[in-house]
Amino acid sequence: MRLSMAFRLVDFWTGLALVLVGAVYAYGSEEIFVPLMGSDLLGPRAFPLGIGVVLALLGTLIMLRTILSGGEDGDFGSPRVLVILVSASAAYILTLLPLGYLVSTTLFLAFLFNYLGERRIWMTGLISVGVTLALYVTFHRLLHVALPPGIFSF
Repeated sequence: MRLSMAFRLVDFWTGLALVLVGAVYAYGSEEIFVPLMGSDLLGPRAFPLGIGVVLALLGTLIMLRTILSGGEDGDFGSPRVLVILVSASAAYILTLLPLGYLVSTTLFLAFLFNYLGERRIWMTGLISVGVTLALYVTFHRLLHVALPPGIFSF
């Protein structure tokens, strides 16, 4: 299926909506109470502010891509791909608690890399395990975010 002008218009308005939501989110983060003597280096405002900025930047990129693509049509993709990716995400969510973050995230990433074209099993395994461990160390060990332990209870 080819992109029509209607799809490009939807992309532009989606990008604009992301910019506006990001700006509102970033502005709203300024309303979060910050204690004077907090031990948190970044403070409670940092995460919502970061999300707002990232949303606004991604929305800007979507708008720019739409504007710069001009009259070129591109592939819209098949509904089959959408169904498979949504199903894989649902399976990931359903297995997150029973299997835990480490196992379910590694399996989810391995499936996605394989589905999206990486055929070297060793590379898929290396990237899946590496990304999972990097995120685990960042969020669980450094930021002290509770992640589902599942079959590993350490």
